[in-house]
Amino acid sequence: MGTFGGHALPGSFFVVFAVWWTIQMFRRYFTSRVKSGVQFKSSVTFPVDFIGCGPVALRRWEWEGFFKVFFTLVGFLGEVITATEGGQFIHLGNGQHATMFFFFGLHHHVLLIIMAYLYFLVGQLTSKNPGAARGYNYN
Repeated sequence: MGTFGGHALPGSFFVVFAVWWTIQMFRRYFTSRVKSGVQFKSSVTFPVDFIGCGPVALRRWEWEGFFKVFFTLVGFLGEVITATEGGQFIHLGNGQHATMFFFFGLHHHVLLIIMAYLYFLVGQLTSKNPGAARGYNYN
């Protein structure tokens, strides 16, 4: 992807998520400053709380992580597919971009696994219902 579009599309991905994180961090900070009793806490992900419809369990999912995994998969596949010609990996510059997308996606896969494990663990510790922390009822 040595074209303008090949750099603008992945770059816009990173810009959109950087703006998202910046807005959410400032939102959390100023909320803690205005409301008494609300402490500021930093986190790796932020809740997508504009999803107000649907079951409560859907609102608790890590939508940010799912979006990141999806878009990094699309970016990774785009880099690998456009780098091959006749079954050979020709454009080595795309390998650098594919590596960037791979590790960004790997980070968010691990994050989703850790978050799912923590929700499960909290559910085990706080209730007889193993999915209670996530809003699931297995009974």
